[in-house]
Amino acid sequence: MVKEILAVDDDKRIADLLKVVLEEEGYKVVPVYSGQECLEKLKKMKPDLILLDIMMPKMDGWQVLEAIKRDERTRAIPVAMLTGTEAELDEETMRAKGVDDYILKPFVHEDLLRRVKRILK
Repeated sequence: MVKEILAVDDDKRIADLLKVVLEEEGYKVVPVYSGQECLEKLKKMKPDLILLDIMMPKMDGWQVLEAIKRDERTRAIPVAMLTGTEAELDEETMRAKGVDDYILKPFVHEDLLRRVKRILK
């Protein structure tokens, strides 16, 4: 069965690039461009993984993550945070918030694929 990934990034180029790279590996990717759009999409779908940008306007990735983990229907979905800087990352805090992994931007395709495969095992 094809694994479905929700790619959330306010930078349309990044979300679309995630779609291209991951679909070449056989995943189905649904790109969305805001935190609110992510939460709306989750009312209709239950992806196998969410790739979630931290820095987004209006509703940042941490706020979106909190809403995902608060909802009984979505809390078990693995989430990997997308970030442009390691300064935003504190592994202890991420684990406490339910983050499964993180991916640094700009990402190396092989690193992205390795992390996605590890999470979806």
